[in-house]
Amino acid sequence: MQSEQVKDALKGVRLVYKQLEKHYPPKEVVANVYSSTMETDEIGRWQRTVHYNGVRIATISGMLQGEDGKVLHNRATGTVTTFLAILHFPTNNSSSTADRVFFTIDEAVAYVSGAFKLFLKHINK
Repeated sequence: MQSEQVKDALKGVRLVYKQLEKHYPPKEVVANVYSSTMETDEIGRWQRTVHYNGVRIATISGMLQGEDGKVLHNRATGTVTTFLAILHFPTNNSSSTADRVFFTIDEAVAYVSGAFKLFLKHINK
């Protein structure tokens, strides 16, 4: 059984979500940061941000792997081969977020999209 505080918090989240829906048509957008290709920028940065109705819901950071399969240091430059998806919304009852590693950008985006749709389903109950 949910406590009154949790019920009130969920009402607040639902209200904010409904207000956002009024002003922005529901849509997800993936935006480039640092680089618009699969190559890092000149100092090794690569990132995509995922927005829903103008609110950032996740970031996907690109990383490079060495021949031994280990992730290279932060300033390594080249073609991104591994993707870390970090969610910026609650994913369980302790309000912590989740992150996960993928080997394609499509898998990372699908993970973010699926997790966010599940989140919306739960707050709209």
